[in-house]
Amino acid sequence: MVGEDRSCGDIVRQTLINGQSGVSLELRVRVRSARTGPELTFDAEGIPGLKWGLASAPVDGKANTELEREVASFFRVPRSRVSLLRGEKSKKKVLFISELMVEDVLARLGAKRSRGGP
Repeated sequence: MVGEDRSCGDIVRQTLINGQSGVSLELRVRVRSARTGPELTFDAEGIPGLKWGLASAPVDGKANTELEREVASFFRVPRSRVSLLRGEKSKKKVLFISELMVEDVLARLGAKRSRGGP
């Protein structure tokens, strides 16, 4: 909705999967990118988004493997706590990071939950 106050918390949600607490993280992947890592973006209406640059090409799941490894490293969690929920063959991905809180994710991304736009 135009004019609606959207926060960075819209891209990350506290989630419970198979009895495991953690966060689900929505992002868009840029493959074969010169700049790797996360980029917090806002569109013209102030709606937040997260892009993640990867050096790998999307061949044989290499980009997905790199994404899980990079996300684990960025959020300082073991690789085994990061899993791909949706988007195996898409640029739009949803990852689950177990045993992590929304506030931890937002702090690492340098954002505040109440931030509405640029």
